Amino acid sequence: LIFRPELEQALYLPRVAASGATAPVAGILADVAARYPGRRVSRVQFPADADRALEFVVSKIGARSLKEAQQIRVFADPYAREQQSSWIFVLQDFHFSLSGGLTGLKVNGVVGGVLVLMSLTGLIAWWPTPGRWRRSIRINTAASWKRVTWDVHSVTGFFSSLVLMVFGLTGVFYGFREPVTRALLWTVKG
Repeated sequence: LIFRPELEQALYLPRVAASGATAPVAGILADVAARYPGRRVSRVQFPADADRALEFVVSKIGARSLKEAQQIRVFADPYAREQQSSWIFVLQDFHFSLSGGLTGLKVNGVVGGVLVLMSLTGLIAWWPTPGRWRRSIRINTAASWKRVTWDVHSVTGFFSSLVLMVFGLTGVFYGFREPVTRALLWTVKG
């Protein structure tokens, strides 16, 4: 997903004969809007290279998730493909909402919250007494196999807990964007 723009450009975005004057974007935008009633242009992507088409993403009006939006990519020269046909879109949809629309998005948010709770309780259970910090973040390979297993679990849990909390918090944010945003704004304002 991090390299999605580069992958899609290499795999899908059409090349055009870059010659002559370019058409005004406002005119192309009006044509795209007229061609897709009941949808709105949710993004305009200007190409980095002159030989690439201008890209518009149109989504269903009032959609609350990527799945509901049924996004379509429209290119200025004029090529179109529904984004659902892209394996990258399928991967993204599964990542964000488990391919389940709003319900999947909420499930992802709940799972993210559980991950945050597990990370926090793991850190609380792990927290060493004063003077034992150094022993708590290393593995004693000379000990019994049970102790080595415990040390591996402990050290791995400690070092991964912050990363897992970030993953969990982003899941909570995307699953419950509006209430989390309101809570954050209330906290900052007040």
